[in-house]
Amino acid sequence: MIFDKFFRKEVTAEALAGDMFQMIVLDDIDDFCKEHLPSWRTQKSFNEPVYRYTLFTYLTAMVATVLTTQSNKDSSFNKVIPYFRRHAEDVAQKYWNITANELEKVIVEHSANLVRLIFTDPKPNHALTLEWTIAWLQLFGVEEHNPVTLFMIAHKWEIAFVELAKMFNTLKVA
Repeated sequence: MIFDKFFRKEVTAEALAGDMFQMIVLDDIDDFCKEHLPSWRTQKSFNEPVYRYTLFTYLTAMVATVLTTQSNKDSSFNKVIPYFRRHAEDVAQKYWNITANELEKVIVEHSANLVRLIFTDPKPNHALTLEWTIAWLQLFGVEEHNPVTLFMIAHKWEIAFVELAKMFNTLKVA
């Protein structure tokens, strides 16, 4: 498991923020949907720079959401938030010329979208997972209607969120 180095350990807020940003955000930009990229690149509407930005903001939103939830349970995680925010703002400014205020608005929106995907009971609306994934893919110009692919992508987000939350539950912030 990617998080093994953190389990049952006490870490500093700055180290946790830096490692989470590197491992969950920056490293996953290249890995999160890599199995789909070859077919997406064949679509004329696919916009890879927008894909990378969208993935950056959604991964950042995922960590921010889990971090906020964990800080509500354990106030020591409040110390991690400013360090994580600084990493996200620095990268957004450097690569996309996005201000801190613009990034915050996007992260809030994307956090709400992820929470909707992960915590909404799919029984009353079986199409929610498909609709969510279709809308997410359309942000960067991908047209995908294969339900297996759509469910795989949604499931990947759900698993990533749950694994991150589990890992945070094992940590103690120094």
